[in-house]
Amino acid sequence: MLRRFTDVLIEEGIMDAQRLGELIAARTDLQEPVDEYLVRVGAIDERTRARVLSLMYGVPLLDFQTVTVQPEALALVPREVALRCKAVPIGVQGSQLVVAMADPADIVALDDLRTASGREIAIAVAPRPQIQDALMRYYGLDEDVKTVVQRMRAAEEEDTSVIRLVEAVLNRAIADRASDLHIEPMEGNTRVRERIDGVLRQTAEIPRELHEAVVARIKIMSNLDIAEKRAPQDGRIAYRIGGQDYDLRVSTYPSVHGEKVVLRILEKSTERFDLQKLGLEESVLTLLKRIIERPYGMLIVCGPTGSGKTTTLYASLSHLNTPERNIITIEDPVEYQLPGITQANVNPRAGLTFATGLRAILRQDPDVVLVGEIRDRETAVIAVEAALTGHMVFSTLHANEAAGAPGRLIEMGVEPFLLASALVGVLSQRLVRLLCKECREPTEPDPELLARLRLTPQMVQGHKLYAGRGCHRCQFTGYRGRRAIVELMEVNDTIRHHITHHQPTTVIRESAIQNGMVPLYRDALRLVLTGETSLEEVLRVVANDVDEAPESPAYSAEVA
Repeated sequence: MLRRFTDVLIEEGIMDAQRLGELIAARTDLQEPVDEYLVRVGAIDERTRARVLSLMYGVPLLDFQTVTVQPEALALVPREVALRCKAVPIGVQGSQLVVAMADPADIVALDDLRTASGREIAIAVAPRPQIQDALMRYYGLDEDVKTVVQRMRAAEEEDTSVIRLVEAVLNRAIADRASDLHIEPMEGNTRVRERIDGVLRQTAEIPRELHEAVVARIKIMSNLDIAEKRAPQDGRIAYRIGGQDYDLRVSTYPSVHGEKVVLRILEKSTERFDLQKLGLEESVLTLLKRIIERPYGMLIVCGPTGSGKTTTLYASLSHLNTPERNIITIEDPVEYQLPGITQANVNPRAGLTFATGLRAILRQDPDVVLVGEIRDRETAVIAVEAALTGHMVFSTLHANEAAGAPGRLIEMGVEPFLLASALVGVLSQRLVRLLCKECREPTEPDPELLARLRLTPQMVQGHKLYAGRGCHRCQFTGYRGRRAIVELMEVNDTIRHHITHHQPTTVIRESAIQNGMVPLYRDALRLVLTGETSLEEVLRVVANDVDEAPESPAYSAEVA
């Protein structure tokens, strides 16, 4: 007999019966399925929903990060059928077609898939965001840029065509997992580039004569002034595709050839903000939890723009987010809205800066405070004072390494003895690209690369190293996805002494390493030795850290 969704939640220990009963009693729309309702109110996430459905129906639970999709399976189901059924063909097993779905009880979809493919259907379940991503990747959700441009040149209605062109550009960027989309006027045409896994790649060209119409359409979507072309403007677009909501942050900039537009693409789902999913080494994860769970103090996260600082801080806030804690943030801007946390944007025109916002937050009885960035003396001093008066303060800082953060704050005007008492930890991080799992292959290490990374052949002996060959799934780059590499400095008595006496960064760094801190590039090498990334990628991301590292036993220790 088929178990109910709520029964599985309780029997598997996923949710407490009393809490579930309270949520069900609060449901107002009785037509809304229970699983949809629980996801909407944040009681469970999409991954949990898929897991429960897998247990209910006795079908496999898939993760598209580890699944290889067979081209012959995709060819059996037409695009319109796959999109309508919200199903992704995975592979062929004998006379059966294996299909990943978000709803295994959709009988109509199963009939359509059976008819279209001419085969019996074997069902697997996957989280809905993964299904949507796979549909965009393998089928596309709309016309591509080239097709729309060709139709526009065939003298169709221009207004409608411009709308479709902008949608095609946005949809392509989302399907490619781009974090940023650049629309750049050049002398002869308009170049479209996407930042995928931290690297910019050109993906399309738009005729120069269509540039102003495209920019005007984006300005209309983001409520900007279409007549203003001489000054930069900022706006936002709420965008929805394939059942998933996105927040697009729009920035325009006047250049000699016209206005350049850059869009930051933010998926509204908050499932990623989980400390367990950051990919940290177990000992580092345990130490980070110990630091952030302290009742008061200051944790600084440093790194360049786009290094994942916000994700790490949001994951830390989510870990601490309980009804017993009052968590308040002041950000520039709020990138993701976290349920149960009070968040605010800075607004300099209204007098709300990081400093004034932080002062106001301290009158709101907070337990945990997030200051988006420490940029000036006033904010730094107030943040330190907050940490000394019983609050846990998180913030970001532009510093090259963990050991350099105390010096930056002292240069801003914070008294060294106060900083030494307030600071409990500094985390420095970068993002490295991961090798595509579908096309990675063993490789022999380049001796020159090993030398640049201060490694010897003996250090990597016994480890299989990989490189990406390039395939359709990774767009022939050899990489797909990114992971954080970190160095986490816990402030102990020795480091406090160094901070109080304003010792150089090199002294603080050596003490931190002796205290157990793993330098940034050593954490990156961990991913090389486990086959997750390449030596070339490590050198690309942390070359400066390797070059600036001193020769010492702590740095030249053999890689485990």
